Order: sequence, then structure tokens, then C-alpha cells
Amino acid sequence: MDNLSYKQLENVSRSPVLVLADDFNLSDICWELNTAEKRQSRTFLECMDDNFLLQMMSEPARGGTMLDLLYANRDRLVGDVVVGGRLEHGEIIEFSIFGEIRRKINKNLQWIPEGRLWPI
Repeated sequence: MDNLSYKQLENVSRSPVLVLADDFNLSDICWELNTAEKRQSRTFLECMDDNFLLQMMSEPARGGTMLDLLYANRDRLVGDVVVGGRLEHGEIIEFSIFGEIRRKINKNLQWIPEGRLWPI
């Protein structure tokens, strides 16, 4: 990721729902300690932390390293993560996105005797 990508990520991280998945190819990151040897990887970790993005992968996808990453900006937004199968050069990662269905409800309602609510 370059500086422009980090800036764009900073802008979209303010969204109420954000899921970010990609092969970032940052093999030097130690996920247990959240540290990295290379500067590029440390910058990546800092950006994810600064934007409150949570790493949702719990197991390596390829060859014992976590190159394919899955981030979300809310806990319990992503679940049922399954790593398996191959597609060309990469592994297939399946996951579910959980959310709520919200409807806008007019709070200024008036009761009408026929049993209906009408907007005021």
C-alpha cells in the first residue's frame, strides 16, 4: 500500500460498515505480537490500528503465513471465516457479513381511531 491508499483508507474507515479483504503480501508480520520487521509492514499495522480496523483472520491462508487478510471496523461484523480451496495462485476465503436491517421510522406519529398511525 502506498501513501495515497492509506489516505483513502483513512477516509473510508469513517463509514459505519467497512470490510477490507486483500492479499497484502506482508509476510514479515508477527500476528501474535502485532509487530513487523520491515518498515512498510509496520506502517501498514499502524494504519490499521489508527483507523480502528480489526484483523478477522485467525489462521494462515497460504503456506503457514497470513498474506490474505480480512479487516472490519466493527467487532462481530464478520464471522464464519473459512479458509480452503484454491483459485489460481491463492486460497479461497469465505466469510459472512452480519448486519442489522434498519428502517427509518417517523417519530412524529398521530394515532387515528381506525388503528393506524399517520405522520404529522
